[in-house]
Amino acid sequence: MSKNKPKFPGIALRQDTELGNSFPELEAAAVEGTSIPDLPILPTTLAQLDALLADDVVDLTALTNVVRSDLGLTIHLIRITRNADWVSRAVPRITEIVVGLGIKHLKAIVRDIPVLPTQPRDLRLLACVRFWMHAQLTGLITEELASYRTNVNCEDSYIAGLLCQIGKLPILLGWKIPELETSDVAGLGGALARAWGFPAALQEVIDGDRRPTSPASQSLRQVVTAARDWVHLLELTTANSGEPR
Repeated sequence: MSKNKPKFPGIALRQDTELGNSFPELEAAAVEGTSIPDLPILPTTLAQLDALLADDVVDLTALTNVVRSDLGLTIHLIRITRNADWVSRAVPRITEIVVGLGIKHLKAIVRDIPVLPTQPRDLRLLACVRFWMHAQLTGLITEELASYRTNVNCEDSYIAGLLCQIGKLPILLGWKIPELETSDVAGLGGALARAWGFPAALQEVIDGDRRPTSPASQSLRQVVTAARDWVHLLELTTANSGEPR
């Protein structure tokens, strides 16, 4: 593990642990009047959360890793806590969100999130699962690359890498947003990031057509771009290794 990656050895949450003063409401999202559906989470994520949240004392590291590995759940929690007074950073930290919400509220949130159906022969669903995995890999490589730089934070970089290609979601999930039918992936991503109330730094990374307004945003975009190149190379190499010779 790289030297400046977060570690939480021995930290656990009881079922009644929460630091937030109130349970924030999820605000409906729309693009020029067209409602945006809620993102689903993976069935494997739900199973892991059910197992973790059933314990009287929950391992914070294990819980954080499960939450942040799922694209849909991460987006949902960023949206629901964007106006919480206990979220103090420009780019939200998943650990801070989990502790701030508390186990009881996190259970209630997870209960209301749709779950991606499991239909092995449905190519669209398989493409969604693959994209969730692709997003996580991009986040992890972005985090790793950031650990060798002094001008970007590893946790910020992971979130930026995880979310950087959300413009593909409407196509993958079959969403009909007439106002964005002529937009490219970068434009779609930027519109979703604004509709979901993402912090400005994340909006500027996701919307490739938008010029970064700060050195921090520029650095974050640079490390995300490098990570995307690495992911493309890794996936291409993996695909080629399976071809018959």
